[in-house]
Amino acid sequence: MATARFKPLSIERDLARTAVTRNSATWATRQMTESADIELSRVENLRTLGQESYQLAACKKATYSKSTVLKRKQNDKSPVAPPDASRFKVRQPPQSRQTLDMTKQPPASWRSSHKPALT
Repeated sequence: MATARFKPLSIERDLARTAVTRNSATWATRQMTESADIELSRVENLRTLGQESYQLAACKKATYSKSTVLKRKQNDKSPVAPPDASRFKVRQPPQSRQTLDMTKQPPASWRSSHKPALT
């Protein structure tokens, strides 16, 4: 009879623990969702800021280039010459490099000391 009297209490206690666990799990889920939303909005804000700053920089560069061209035309009165091709050197690869010949077999000494793994 004593066990029957305590049984409902243990069930109630288990239910209370389950409710607390559910509430804490709900709370933790809500916190994670809120922090994820905050992080997502921060990333979106940074992305928007980055795009705006890039657009602003491009606009400033275009404005600067246009004003520079106008100043040149006003000061020089001669057409702007294209850049001299001799200033830009194309780098040639050194001729001493040998190309790898895939048809050659490795030397016999190498083949004997380095046996291939299971094939």
